[in-house]
Amino acid sequence: MRADRMLSILFALQQGATLTVRELAAKLEVSTRTVTRDLEALAGSGVPVYAERGYGGGWRLAEGFRARFNGLKRDDVERLLLSQSGSARLFAELGREREFRETWDRLLHAASAGNGSNASTVRERIHIDGAGWRESFESLPHLPALYDAVWNGWALRIRYGRDDAERELLPYGLVAKGNAWYVVGSTGGALRTYRVSRVESLRETGETFERPPDFDLETYWTSSIRTFRERLPKYAARLLLTRPAYERLKAMRYASVEEAEPAGERIAVAMNLETMEYAVECLLRLGGEGVELLEPAELREAMRTATRRLAEAYGS
Repeated sequence: MRADRMLSILFALQQGATLTVRELAAKLEVSTRTVTRDLEALAGSGVPVYAERGYGGGWRLAEGFRARFNGLKRDDVERLLLSQSGSARLFAELGREREFRETWDRLLHAASAGNGSNASTVRERIHIDGAGWRESFESLPHLPALYDAVWNGWALRIRYGRDDAERELLPYGLVAKGNAWYVVGSTGGALRTYRVSRVESLRETGETFERPPDFDLETYWTSSIRTFRERLPKYAARLLLTRPAYERLKAMRYASVEEAEPAGERIAVAMNLETMEYAVECLLRLGGEGVELLEPAELREAMRTATRRLAEAYGS
């Protein structure tokens, strides 16, 4: 719809940027001619948009102009920010898919200048970590309740994993990593991270809590992931890889590349894996084409044994 495009152009220019017709066309996935017509229509409707000529030029809004809209509420900002993760799946798992769809309908009437603080509040409580761990498709019956508790500051009693005893949890935030969800909060005065799919039961205590003002969810998560990886067993190996094999290796869980440098048409890689057994698993998954294991010798021998068994199992 033309109104959608014109509103998108206005939002883009309202960030203070100078954008060319080509940049706007790429952003909106339309032709440059269409963008030019929309810009002319904006100008004709009284919006002070104009073109700057010469190097570094483009279209911009007049200094000091800021469009104001009515209708976008805190919940709308929350959903729109979460949508930047690139998947409506998050909203479905949170039990908020209907509200998410309604938000986009309301966006045409949207936005007030005071929503910056709301955007900050969303980022404090929900972090989307897009890094690639193994995908999993988990049952998440308690995720919507955890979501509500995070937003409202509700204290909870939960049972986790195989533990029969309940523990108190003050939930500070949620993290989506790949297809897994985690809740971060305080238990017994200490910060803890729980995988949502392993929460067996959950109930509200009827009490509320104040979230520590100095707690930063993204900083905590990044630090805890780094600490977790540092504590993993490390098994060093050196390989020669083609570029496609190198990219596949980097995406593997618990495979940490320490050094990588060109070696002719291939890449010489020094890396750490979790254990020798896991190293064999990773190398088998990479396949033989474009992969040469240099050292250690015991891993080369383990690979010979593994490939011989495969040949015996599938050979004629």
